[in-house]
Amino acid sequence: MSKGLAYGFKEFAILTVVFFILVFEVFSGAARFYLSSFGLVSLIYVPKILGFVLVVLTILTADIFSRNFWGVVFVLIIYSCIGLYNGASLENIGFSLYNYTILIFGIIYSDYIEKRRDWFFKLMLFCFIASIVGELLDLYTKVPWKGFSYQIGQTSIEASRQWGYFEFDRPAGFSRVSSSLAVILGLSALFLIALQKSKVLKFLYFIIASWMILLTTNKSSFIAFLLAIIFYLVSPRSKKTMFMSTIVIGILLPIMGIFFKYSLGDTLSNETFFLIAASFEDRLIITWPSVYEILLRKDSILTGAGIGCVGSSVARFPVAGFGAGRLNNLAYVDSTFLYLYSIFGVLGIYFYGLQVKISKILGNNIGSYAMMLNVIIFFCCFVGWFTDIFETSTPMLFIGLAIGKVISLGKSSNRRVSY
Repeated sequence: MSKGLAYGFKEFAILTVVFFILVFEVFSGAARFYLSSFGLVSLIYVPKILGFVLVVLTILTADIFSRNFWGVVFVLIIYSCIGLYNGASLENIGFSLYNYTILIFGIIYSDYIEKRRDWFFKLMLFCFIASIVGELLDLYTKVPWKGFSYQIGQTSIEASRQWGYFEFDRPAGFSRVSSSLAVILGLSALFLIALQKSKVLKFLYFIIASWMILLTTNKSSFIAFLLAIIFYLVSPRSKKTMFMSTIVIGILLPIMGIFFKYSLGDTLSNETFFLIAASFEDRLIITWPSVYEILLRKDSILTGAGIGCVGSSVARFPVAGFGAGRLNNLAYVDSTFLYLYSIFGVLGIYFYGLQVKISKILGNNIGSYAMMLNVIIFFCCFVGWFTDIFETSTPMLFIGLAIGKVISLGKSSNRRVSY
């Protein structure tokens, strides 16, 4: 009886964390505004803290640790030491590891969450509808949290960014930025489409999501969503080709920015250039080359800068020698491949390429849940061309769930072989 109660409490805790991770991400802008009004803005970090506590308790109470587990621990220790050598503080490393809690949480509790897929479906449907309502409110009314910022210590934090794309407003809905809203809409719609049995509802989700993502003016998420739908519909062989191509291009794009100097404005008309390619050129000629220059200056081309020297931890706790401000540091890499490479060096290329193996294993499973995870991984991979995907909660959770599913499928295969 006690074991049943313990399992029930653990399941309740896991589902509570998933609920708050996803709902807080959807309402992150509005929640920060209203919580700060009551001096409770720190509550926004509760989901990650709960996830961190669950992960730590699971690790401490586990009976057997696999070689893979100790291999991961060894890599984290080595690259934390590299980060310390490059000037990162213990705060930098702790903050970075804390950010990865959701990824680890998804890996460990993937099986638990899959067993409650009906509940999960309803939660994603709620997130989808809430995101649409938030976007419509942002488009047609004046929401109080847009442009709001608050202080935590000496750090100023945006609750929700107010910005435009030339004459177009970029709605963020209840979220913090339009890109986050677009990703949430894309992920939730793909989840619903993959698991929904009704073809009419599948088509309805597709039409609504396409239009709402387009209204955010986030081009990469819109294209990623359309390609993910194609990925969902094509044959398994075509899926492998599409995924491999996405990985290769994801590697080549930042390399082009590093080694080739040119301006897209030379080949596109002014109106077309500013509408389509301005943000891409910014990454191509400024952001990505500056990442390479920093790694070169720090003699970290092969090893990477290490944990704590890349991502939001640098924005929160600046590292000496890595620059300051929006540019000339590793806080904003704007490429998942370059993000992993900046941390782990050559090993980061291997980690990035592992997505192909994950997709292949998920694609070999005929279940709709595995298919859903495979489609979402593809979506995240494409969005990752221009985003540090491991700095965003919702994609990290689904990447963790996908890895956890792959591990579970591997264990099932081993058990069948042993029989």
